[in-house]
Formats: sequence, C-alpha cells, structure tokens
Amino acid sequence: MLKKEGIAVIGNFILGLPGSTFKIDMESVKKAKKMGLDIALWYPLSIYPKTEVYDQMMNDKNTKIIMDWKKGFRYDFKHKPILSFERNDYTESEMIKAFFIANLKSKSYGILIDPKKPLFLRAINLLLIILKYDPLHIFNHIFNALNILIKYRKVY
Repeated sequence: MLKKEGIAVIGNFILGLPGSTFKIDMESVKKAKKMGLDIALWYPLSIYPKTEVYDQMMNDKNTKIIMDWKKGFRYDFKHKPILSFERNDYTESEMIKAFFIANLKSKSYGILIDPKKPLFLRAINLLLIILKYDPLHIFNHIFNALNILIKYRKVY
C-alpha cells in the first residue's frame, strides 16, 4: 500500500541480539529480502547501561566486553567496524562479517562506503568489500551498484 503511494519502505535491523548467531542473522537477511523493502539497513547491536539487553549481556558468562559501551558501534569506513562486545557463540569477526554481508545482500551499499570520498574511490572501496565478503556475486553487486548510481545520479 505504501509503495503504491510512492512512499519508500525502509527496515532497520539489528545483528547480534541475544540468542542470535551468525547463521540465524543470515536467515534473517533472507527473510528481510522477501519482505520487499526498498531499503534494508543492518547494524550490530550496541549495548548501553540501564537497558534490559545490557543487563542480560553483562550477566551472560558467554559475553565478553570488547570496548567501552560509550563508544557503541562505530564504523569510520577506514578500519574494521568496532563492536562493544562479542559472545562465545557469535564472535566479533562473525558479527563484522554479518554486518558487511547483510548490507551487501540488501544492496545497502551506501552504509558501507564513505560518502565524503570521490565517486571513484567509493567504487574501489565497495569493490574491495565485495571481494572480501561476497566475491561469488561480484557481477550482481556491480550491476546493482551501477543501477543505483544511474537512478540517483544527482545525489552521487
């Protein structure tokens, strides 16, 4: 109904919630694709004091705090994403991999590359991310990225 009226349907999703694993989150990506969203953005969970999830994670023996919660999830496009925690059943490297794969599969390329860089450098950076996290679908990603550029060329 919203799409018929020209309204974009956007979904924001959290990776690494309590009880999830890399495999479960990848299943969630597949389900989100079936929803027909215009945009799906994926972020790793950040935990903050005085929240239920923070208390749950702090009391979980399988959770390891990596970074001060005040820094939360950070991704500056130059370095690997910074998480505040990892779990025995969902490691830091798996959550970082899930972040990149989920956004690639959802064609949410803009979240992965620095918008302040020239277009050529953004294309190179995206290509490097694709080669690292989803090389089997490189041609699909290039095709999709070019279509997005054509559709939104005034923005880029």
